[in-house]
Amino acid sequence: MLRICPSQCGDILKKRNTVILDIREKFEYDAYHIKSIHIPMANVSEHLEELKKYNQVIVACQSGRRAEALVNYLETDYGFTNLILMEGGLLSWQEKVDESFSIE
Repeated sequence: MLRICPSQCGDILKKRNTVILDIREKFEYDAYHIKSIHIPMANVSEHLEELKKYNQVIVACQSGRRAEALVNYLETDYGFTNLILMEGGLLSWQEKVDESFSIE
């Protein structure tokens, strides 16, 4: 499993066909989010083919725990090789990238 710090996302996102996937619940995403595609964790299995089209998918959640579980699952059970875990999730994004980013 490839892991990156949120502060490394900028360089990776400059690469062609790379996205951040926010897997939090809709109410969490609606409260605050960064530029990303939103697919709640429970619905990711319905979007596997879509996710395979990206060169790299940076997977994020609130703290990184759900994202880590999902990346492990998709790599192990579905053979994904294009996933990157954003360590610490959006809490770490707030700390390391954008302190003005409001997490309530």
